[in-house]
Amino acid sequence: MGNEIDIAIITAIEVERKAVCKAFGLGDENRDRKGPRTYWRSQVELGEDEFYELAIRQLPDVANLDAALAVSAVVKDWHPKIVLMVGIAGSAKESVKVGDLVIGEAIYYYERGKDIQTGKLPEPKQYPVDTTLWDRVISVAEWDAQISVSRPDGKTMRPTVHRGVIASGEQVIANLETRDAISAYSRKVLAIEMEAYGISAAAWKQDHPVPCLVIRGISDAADINKGDDWQPYSAAVAAEFTKHLLNDKPIRARKLQTGQKAAHHRYGLLVDDLKNGNLIPFLGPGINQDFYIKLSLQLAEHVQQNLIPDIREDSSKSEQLIQTIVGLPCSFCYYWPETRRDFCPMLQNICGDDECPLLIEQKLAVSKIHLRHLSQFYILKNNVDSLYGNLYDMLENLKRETLKEEDQNKKYKPRVFQKFLASLPGQMRAIGYPKKIKGLPIQLIVTTCYDDFLEKTFREENLPFDTVFYVADGYDRGKFKHKTNDGDLITISSKDYDRLPLHNPWGSSSDPRLVILKLFGSWEDNFVTTEQQLLYLANSLQQNLPNSLMGILRQGNILFMGYSPSDSDLQLILNRIWPENRISGKSWLIHQSKPGDLEEEIWKSRNVDLLSMPASIENLVLQLQEAIGERIH
Repeated sequence: MGNEIDIAIITAIEVERKAVCKAFGLGDENRDRKGPRTYWRSQVELGEDEFYELAIRQLPDVANLDAALAVSAVVKDWHPKIVLMVGIAGSAKESVKVGDLVIGEAIYYYERGKDIQTGKLPEPKQYPVDTTLWDRVISVAEWDAQISVSRPDGKTMRPTVHRGVIASGEQVIANLETRDAISAYSRKVLAIEMEAYGISAAAWKQDHPVPCLVIRGISDAADINKGDDWQPYSAAVAAEFTKHLLNDKPIRARKLQTGQKAAHHRYGLLVDDLKNGNLIPFLGPGINQDFYIKLSLQLAEHVQQNLIPDIREDSSKSEQLIQTIVGLPCSFCYYWPETRRDFCPMLQNICGDDECPLLIEQKLAVSKIHLRHLSQFYILKNNVDSLYGNLYDMLENLKRETLKEEDQNKKYKPRVFQKFLASLPGQMRAIGYPKKIKGLPIQLIVTTCYDDFLEKTFREENLPFDTVFYVADGYDRGKFKHKTNDGDLITISSKDYDRLPLHNPWGSSSDPRLVILKLFGSWEDNFVTTEQQLLYLANSLQQNLPNSLMGILRQGNILFMGYSPSDSDLQLILNRIWPENRISGKSWLIHQSKPGDLEEEIWKSRNVDLLSMPASIENLVLQLQEAIGERIH
């Protein structure tokens, strides 16, 4: 990052600055000091290899003088193309409600005037917004107004966006008569605050004037009831709209130059979260696809050989095992029977090559469906203990085969992503990150995999970790268990369970370490294998998962790996962990599928970017390592 930026954002108070930093995924590690001044620096990824350079500044004190000085300093330090003032304000009209948004088409300074014998003669000053910048505001794409902070009144309504004049002065207004007197001078005055005039005057009076824009969330009615309750929500409204505006590219964006590494921009924010200790990997069976495809095939063979003997003798029925068990109609086909061709239209673009990513994804999806139906059928024909006994044998055999092939065939790398995760603590410790807890870039890893490859990989690196896993059946059905790094096993009986090795604010451990959360269970106990077990997990998750882990998930930045965007298991779990179906922290899903328009829009609404997998997981790991080198070193 150089010494010139595209956008400077000024905030007056801490709650505003924190809201802006949260919206853009910035933390303490993004601080950049210029002499006595502290900025928060990063890049705004815009897609299509475009980005903005961004700096955020919090005023040392409120009011217009400090605001003017701050703009002058920002221009000197960074030479921004535009300056945005983002934060909260009081309403100047009954029609502008708390929680709404006001964008300033002009700034009205109401303090100027002449003191005469009959009273004060106002001589107001007004600065209009730059016409080109205002054109971008009034033509901005529709905003979905998904706010990461809940409204204090508990309502789910979205903020109304107003465009008009913002009045600026030198005093906090908490008097209805004073408010109405100020707004009486101009019918277009919609909000009242204390910094916009200083920002505008300083920006306009530079040798080379800098366009500026004021964006305010309404936090009070500027009357006797003025308080702080609405400040976090209203600051978040202003910050989220600002992010939306920048994603709409109000000024020309920078392009990735020839010779620059794409990984630096593609995965830059993800690496920043590693630096800050905010990243939560959320891993699915796709990180070890062969293992789960083979497990499904082995279970199908076992069911066929042991539970349906007449199929064993009839090859035509053998090829229709799932139809024999489940029957018709098929609940997964998207096409009308009379219009469907001899082959499935959904699969017509999938190549027949065994290495084709779409073919592998399709096999994995079918394997999951088969595993669910076959497991349920097995339980009904036999019993739960017999099912798990056979599954454990299959898993153990597959594990031995996988590790043996990994050892003998150097090109076979079933644990490449697990090994990357296990390498991060050492990499980050060597360069002093994260600042809070050095060498702990990841506090929590979530997985829906049954295997223990992740745990084995961390043990091989001598990295300490605790495991929390779900019990899908038996006496402790629906509960989570905690296995400590020392091997102690504890059944978690309360959402307030506080024995996990978590750092502040999630816990108070003097020796914080990684926690691996196995949502679908572990080889330690009965894991989720049937559809009924999955639904029971989903319905009991909020009641049984410890508050500390739920809090980390709801406030962290998630990296989904090993899932397709249409994965039904993932969709179900998402709705339980994030009831509003939106993740507050910027998140990503790296996949090798071909999502449709519906899935793309759904994930966008969740604040999750869909990133296409490079040619292989190995290539992905190489690109992530490049991004770490570029972003940190």
